[in-house]
Amino acid sequence: MPLLPDHHVWDDFPDHTHMLTDHPHTEARLRAVQALYQIHFAHQDEAQVLRQAMAHFPAAVTAALFSQIIQGVGAEQPRLQLLLEPRLKASWTWPRLAPVQRYILLAAAYELVAQPATPVGVVVSEYVVLTRALLGEAEAGFVNGLLENLARLVRPEEGRPAASTVSA
Repeated sequence: MPLLPDHHVWDDFPDHTHMLTDHPHTEARLRAVQALYQIHFAHQDEAQVLRQAMAHFPAAVTAALFSQIIQGVGAEQPRLQLLLEPRLKASWTWPRLAPVQRYILLAAAYELVAQPATPVGVVVSEYVVLTRALLGEAEAGFVNGLLENLARLVRPEEGRPAASTVSA
């Protein structure tokens, strides 16, 4: 289903993003989560969504980070999901998570795996802030625990011993 020229799925997101900083990397991460959501729910091609989003970016947004996240999640989604799913408590399954929460986790997992120059604390903090703005405090705590757990696995050199699951 093509979107109207002036309408984007991310226009339907809750307007709590005013809680975010005006940092360009935060904006790129938010827009990446929104674009991943659009790719899935509007059944749009990744390249089409990238073109559409890049045309509407404010000048301050870090377009390269946005593009890397979209393309990285697109290319690595099955692998990233396999890293995330075992970190869920047995009572939670991947499909049970809210779609926006899944895209937040996938984007963060991509950065943890593929962007080693970005410190774990920055990645976790940024996506927790996004989760809080989009979904609320309880979900932010859940995302924080899951990402910290994943970081212990994929970035052990940063001194985080591995753990097995997080509570929902």
